[in-house]
Amino acid sequence: MKRILMSILLAGLFAAVSAGQTVQVKVRAALYDRDLNLKPVPHLVVKLAPTTAGIQPLTIKTSLDGLAEASDTRISSPGSALFNSSGNAVGITQFSSDKFRIAPIAIASATLVEARQKLTSSAPPPLRLLPTIPADEFPSDKLRAPGRGHWEKEVYSFKAGDFYVELVTPIAQYEADTENYEVEMKDYNKHSKNRTAPSEPEYKYEVALRIAAIPQTKMPFWENMANSSLSNGRAPTVIRYKTGFAKMRLLCGEKEVDPIWPGRVKEGAQDRGWNVVLADESSGGRYLYAHDAISPKCGKVTLQLFSTKNADHPVEKILDAQQVERIWQDFEPYRQLQTQHEVVAPQQ
Repeated sequence: MKRILMSILLAGLFAAVSAGQTVQVKVRAALYDRDLNLKPVPHLVVKLAPTTAGIQPLTIKTSLDGLAEASDTRISSPGSALFNSSGNAVGITQFSSDKFRIAPIAIASATLVEARQKLTSSAPPPLRLLPTIPADEFPSDKLRAPGRGHWEKEVYSFKAGDFYVELVTPIAQYEADTENYEVEMKDYNKHSKNRTAPSEPEYKYEVALRIAAIPQTKMPFWENMANSSLSNGRAPTVIRYKTGFAKMRLLCGEKEVDPIWPGRVKEGAQDRGWNVVLADESSGGRYLYAHDAISPKCGKVTLQLFSTKNADHPVEKILDAQQVERIWQDFEPYRQLQTQHEVVAPQQ
């Protein structure tokens, strides 16, 4: 009998189950024998642990061909580590743009080595409490902001250098989710044959401010001219990213605000339509900040974006008073709820 090397490859995901997007989970379990022949692993039980209270763990079992899947699974966007059967981390998973991406652990290893070198050559950071996301969700009955006749998208989005920037509060996310759902339902009502009706969003949001920096694209003139000539005008339009995202800084007055999560994600990855091809990849920013990170008390709120093309000279955008006031007011229902809890607590 051939000796089996117990190194199980789970080609799929080990992402944390949470109250996020709904996807279909597919897992393939296989192992190599001593001759490096890949063999399926039947009846393997895979358990995905929840990160949110009240969410049941997802357990799936592989069939005789080593495959398993589960539909309508809710996951969190950040993803998690990918482990082998020995418990060693071999990759990092991330759910982005409706796709799962698995990056080799070597990417994280290089970052850790760089961090260790910085710790030995520079002074440690000061001891202070870092911001966190509150355990409470944003009150769902306050998602529709009072007194607003329509959603003012322009308040929450703008251009800065080669980036599109979005300021995402729970109310802004609610408005975007509602608008997208209404568009999907309108399309479904027109063409419902052999289609599944769109699922209504759950409208559960974390109490945090998310700032997204998305690199802009361009259409290379000569590349598209050449493609059009070779294909007699039938080639799709090629677009490429202008730059990539390196990091961002948020300043309240002259003081930098600590992020809860300084996220950096991949953008693009060969996305294409019938007439447009996004031909390369880039990086974008998804930073999470505390709900009170910026306020009218700051006086001036500045956002600095550092690109991969010019990492030493940021593009600066000073938020106008209307944007700062709107973001502050979006979180007012949560602050009022916390004040009510503080008043009730001493009486108990």
